[in-house]
Amino acid sequence: MGPSVLLVDRSRLFREAVRVFFQGSAFRLDAEADSLAEAVTLVRSGAKPDLIILDFHEDDELDLSNVSELRQRLPAARIALLGEDVTKRKIDVAFALGVDGCVCKNVSAQALCAYLTLAMAGERVLHYDLASRRLAGSGPQRSSTVSGSGLSSRELDILARIAQGEPNKVIARNLRLTEGTVKVHVKSILRKIEVQNRTQAALWALQNGFSPRGGDTPSSGVAA
Repeated sequence: MGPSVLLVDRSRLFREAVRVFFQGSAFRLDAEADSLAEAVTLVRSGAKPDLIILDFHEDDELDLSNVSELRQRLPAARIALLGEDVTKRKIDVAFALGVDGCVCKNVSAQALCAYLTLAMAGERVLHYDLASRRLAGSGPQRSSTVSGSGLSSRELDILARIAQGEPNKVIARNLRLTEGTVKVHVKSILRKIEVQNRTQAALWALQNGFSPRGGDTPSSGVAA
């Protein structure tokens, strides 16, 4: 059995769509709520999801007390914010409250599932577009350059796909490589740019002005 999910979204249609998609994924949608207040009520009544997905609209303000209560009552659960247009300030507030990830609502269903998988693995994730916005709001943070990193052309291709969120299996399929070969390249990339994991590599790419190539299936996220 995969992680249990509590989905908080005002749109019944969206909740039903997520339920259908999750039927073919590693996640299972065990509970739904149309507001944070209702989600808190469910948790108070004994619901213990592994993952809470919170709907967030551009004109919303985070309900600080309810988010804090969810975090306090379920310290082991992961919390992901799913937003249509989230500002840097709101991202910072969310992370300060203990939210584990922020993802744009316009990602594909496959990408959303992959972002959530990364969050469940313990990473703090941030969708590429939101990460770009956050970095833009905090000024440039260039510690090195892509050209001076020693990355080969193939490694640059793979880094581009890491930055847009593709897992190794997808990278291997798209570049017509074996998954083992991709893993070797990823290890080399991490060593050359001196980071510990894929999410740090994606953030490194952002910080150094590296634009990922086209595609709409981000899945590994970007560390906050």
